[in-house]
Amino acid sequence: VALDLAGHGESGMGRQAWTIEAFGGDVAAVVEELGLDRVVLVGHSMGGNVILEAARRLPGRVDGLVWIDAHRQLGSALTPEEIAATIAPFRAEFAETTRSFVRGMFPPGADESLVERVAADMSSAPPAVALSAGASELAYGGRVAATLRELNLPIVSISAEYPPPDVESLERHGVEVVVMPGVGHFPMLENPRRFNAVLRLSLIHI
Repeated sequence: VALDLAGHGESGMGRQAWTIEAFGGDVAAVVEELGLDRVVLVGHSMGGNVILEAARRLPGRVDGLVWIDAHRQLGSALTPEEIAATIAPFRAEFAETTRSFVRGMFPPGADESLVERVAADMSSAPPAVALSAGASELAYGGRVAATLRELNLPIVSISAEYPPPDVESLERHGVEVVVMPGVGHFPMLENPRRFNAVLRLSLIHI
């Protein structure tokens, strides 16, 4: 089951809160609506935090979690001032800052047409949604380690090789790390065949 979070893809804009908590509620609502008793939740990038929040709302129904390049390391939380400073360039000039940021998420030699397609797509997102979601994601990052302990679920991180993840940091918090060589932040687009094979193995392992 794949879903577009509110404000993303073909989902609507009829809400006020664009937060990890609200998105996690979306995922939990889909699981409830479909009557799914046992699920493995898979989340890419910001979706890694979203599935943590969803799992909190679905006690006893989640068998495991799969992150797709969601966290390269786990450590201390950002202060509100640091979060504001990180978001400030996007708030000042959303489209161009986002395009530049996205281009940097691909390794050298990546397919230029793919890079430009993803950059164009992300930079055309509604700024209000993106800025609120981005700030919420950064704030939620400080809760990830505690949430992992609370959930105590098997979790696999399919991490991109570029830039390299801090494997020791992730494993210290119970995350099993699988590094995909030769890809950046969008492995499912950069090398879909290899990514699908890695994902299948991760699901079998859980």
